[in-house]
Amino acid sequence: MPAVINNADPKGFTYLSDGSMCDNATLSVIDAIRTYAPSVDVMYLDPGRVDGSDLLTEPWILVEHCPDGFTRKIFGVWEMDMRVLDRLRAADSWNTNVLNDIDKINAAAKAEIQRKHREADAERADITAHVMASPKGQYSFKGEGEEVVTISDSTPVTRKEPGRSF
Repeated sequence: MPAVINNADPKGFTYLSDGSMCDNATLSVIDAIRTYAPSVDVMYLDPGRVDGSDLLTEPWILVEHCPDGFTRKIFGVWEMDMRVLDRLRAADSWNTNVLNDIDKINAAAKAEIQRKHREADAERADITAHVMASPKGQYSFKGEGEEVVTISDSTPVTRKEPGRSF
């Protein structure tokens, strides 16, 4: 990207040394990308200025200048915003331990499942304690959804949904 020559435009644009303009929000994203990964560069391919350009190709392209001397495309995007930096961080295998991230996500999911099971177990234990302590021969409670479950001394357990008979 050409050097910035005037960063004081009150309308939110910055004039570049090649005479083009770029909005300040885009420049701040590019600056954040360069701060995060100095070997990464951002290129803009204006479809209106390139002969034979493909309108299906992303105009913003992130490239890496590799130690072996080659410049490699990382990915292209249609909009330059902070999601690009997030995507770059997620794709960065040098600074991201993907296995660790997956293990953390799986541990959180497992903890949530265990919490739900503990809650359901506690609810069942509470219902059982109430049924056992009740002097009545019949005990009813709400099951899943709108279902009404009835436990009786003389009949099997019945489940009944409102408006529906079994």
